Amino acid sequence: MVNIMSLGGSQEVGRNCFYVDVDETKVILDMGFHLEQFLELSEDEFLTSKNHTLRKFMNGGAIPDIRLLKRDRKQVDAIICSHAHLDHVAAIPFLINKFRCPVYATPFTAKLIRSLCQEKNIEFEIIEILPGETFHVNNVKVEFIQIAHSTPQTVAIALHTLKGVILYANDYKEDHTPPFEEETDINRIASLAGKTKAIFLDSLYAPDEDFCKSESYAREQVLNLEGDFSNHRAIIASTFSSHIHRLHTLVDLADKLNREVIFVGRSLCRYIEAARDSGVLDLTTRGRMLNFKRKVNSFFKKPFNPKDYFFIVTGHQGEPNAVLSRMADGMFSFSKDDAVLFSCNVIPVPISINHRLALESKLSVFGLSIYKDVHVSGHAHAKDHRHLISLLKPDFLFPVHGIPKMQDAMVKLAREEGVKNVISLKVGEFFSTSF
Repeated sequence: MVNIMSLGGSQEVGRNCFYVDVDETKVILDMGFHLEQFLELSEDEFLTSKNHTLRKFMNGGAIPDIRLLKRDRKQVDAIICSHAHLDHVAAIPFLINKFRCPVYATPFTAKLIRSLCQEKNIEFEIIEILPGETFHVNNVKVEFIQIAHSTPQTVAIALHTLKGVILYANDYKEDHTPPFEEETDINRIASLAGKTKAIFLDSLYAPDEDFCKSESYAREQVLNLEGDFSNHRAIIASTFSSHIHRLHTLVDLADKLNREVIFVGRSLCRYIEAARDSGVLDLTTRGRMLNFKRKVNSFFKKPFNPKDYFFIVTGHQGEPNAVLSRMADGMFSFSKDDAVLFSCNVIPVPISINHRLALESKLSVFGLSIYKDVHVSGHAHAKDHRHLISLLKPDFLFPVHGIPKMQDAMVKLAREEGVKNVISLKVGEFFSTSF
């Protein structure tokens, strides 16, 4: 018998966390937070506050409600993480001490998790597994399959059970021409055809037809800004802090413009250090890092020539306490000759939409140039999903990581591809099958 429960990540964007009980082995796949709910409950972007209780965060839907596991919580054998985005790992500092098991993650993800937990002085066992490697948790062989996404060393998690494979592909896309080598291992995925009984699929862009564009396209878009940017005074760019390869491209653009890179913001520097320490990419040698508020304030209080620098800062979603919002609120003196680049999309939740609108409104007062949506997603679109489903032909499909209309689109898509059992779980809902 296979038992599956959603602890988060169903009918919502974020808080990804799924419990699987199979072959006398109990695992949790991911343990993230819900950005919108977390920001409503806490102004602390970096998870360092000690003033919030677990009950408050669980009741508010900010982190997975592990109370749903009841007595099974103490029997969990492993927490297995697919990648380093906060909506997949940021609940670990709050919850790990409630479990008696190790965490498994790729080196980059593991370094990020350790960094989050060090600030809370939390000690636990975390085991690093490279993409392409396998390991055992009790009676289940677990495989990390490399997939393309918008942060390094993202993996699909394959649980090789006695009855067949359960594939957890929550955040991926089929990028066959990535600029920095992290291509989805579609051949390995295809080799699981005939063995795969169930798959979990990210539904965020299931309503969007076609394939998701390659990161190479985004790199080309960014580098093509060289001509425009050569005429600007200050240049401030912002993207997802975890998007190491996009940061790499922005640094390459700065080099073309002969400007010194200044990385500004704590979360940005945290991910850059994780990339260095895991051997993914060392950007610390290619720019100056201002990670703490006192360093940031000290830099901006001193006179400098903005034309000498290329600022890469936090705050692409308009977060009120992030660096870009603080710059707009007076920490930096903008002029009409400046440029702000948003190499990102707006996360499709109300709080991010409203915060970005507020930030853009502030920036527009200065008459500066704003470049928006210079970006491609890291999430599969409909044709990516159709291809994966056609390769694997699973008996069961679980749409996850999407609000109801997104998961509904995945349900429709999966049924069109011939999947007989499409199970759209709600948080707290338990599903059992013998396959």
